[in-house]
Formats: sequence, C-alpha cells, structure tokens
Amino acid sequence: MLGVAEVIFLGYPDGLVFNTLELRRKLVYQIRRFKPEALMTNDPTVLFASDTYINHPDHRAVGLAALDAVFPAAGMPLVFPEMAEEGVAAHCTPYIFVSTWGEGANTYIDVSDTIDLKICALQAHVSQVGGRDIGVRIRESAAERGKSQGIPFAETFRVISLPWGREENQHVPPAPADAAEPCAEVGGEPVVIRLNNEGQ
Repeated sequence: MLGVAEVIFLGYPDGLVFNTLELRRKLVYQIRRFKPEALMTNDPTVLFASDTYINHPDHRAVGLAALDAVFPAAGMPLVFPEMAEEGVAAHCTPYIFVSTWGEGANTYIDVSDTIDLKICALQAHVSQVGGRDIGVRIRESAAERGKSQGIPFAETFRVISLPWGREENQHVPPAPADAAEPCAEVGGEPVVIRLNNEGQ
C-alpha cells in the first residue's frame, strides 16, 4: 500500500522495549546494512503528549535508541568494529526526521494529497486499530499541525541535518586511512524496522 520494500521485525514484546546496548547494536547493524539517506523516528523527549495521553514507553525507548544508533554509532567504524568483518561497514545518515507532536517542529509537510492513503494504511494496522474508524481523528490532528503554516493537512518533524564528513564536526573522529568510506550516498526503497510484531 505504501511502497515499503521490506519490514523487519526484531522480536521485542510489546510494552517491554528498553534502550539497551543490545538494541542499539541491532539498530546500528540495520542502518549500516541498508545505508539510508534519512532516518525517521519518534521524539523520545515527549512524555505528556496531551492532557489525555502519556506517551507510550515503547515509543520513547525506540526514539532514543534510534537516535543513539544513528549518531554517532552507525557512522563510527570503531563502534561495533566486528560488523565490518561481516561486510557491514559504517554508514553516515545525513538526515534525521523526528516526528513531533506539534511543538519543536522545523519542517511542515503538506500531506493533503496523501492523507486518505495514510488513513487506509492505519486502518490496515489491525492489531492496533481493530475496527475503529480513525479517519476523523487523523484529519483533525493533521489540520491542527498545519494551521500555523496555512497547510490544510500537515505532518510535522524536527529535521536534523548532520554535518557528516565536515572537518568542523568534532563528534566523529576521522576513520583510518584504509577504512572504507562510510559516507557514500546510497538510495533505495524504504525499509521499516519494527521492534515487535504489532504492525500486523
């Protein structure tokens, strides 16, 4: 429905996800394997999402784990160096899209032409949605997010552009001279990595 080429399940039980070193390693492996140009994840800093909702602990844990994996770990050859022996070299992902709850956004994407497809995709998320009609709620949320920008329906993100490869970037030490170049641009089909089987 969405053109996703592959969904990878890491097998974590729903409600029991923690930001561990083991999880970071698994995410770093997938980032290095697929070499994305952009990574999308949740905002781990949101706890009280509204007066009627506390952000799910899995969502917070996954957001933080993804950020810890993508920067700086995935781009540093000296972090999990054994992966290089498996043919999975370090990779620098230049763009991080952190989904926001409206506050802290620096990017507003007009989804007016695709919001019906989003609703259909979410309705197909049977284990989470069941038979509920969530179309009204999704449209109201998207309308609220786009209001300040004059956009009928919007998705909002805090987009972080990582300065990989620049000399002034002090966070990433230079790779050894004989190391494979980790910052090559690689395109491809979108891949979704899920920590549990709740997407079925």
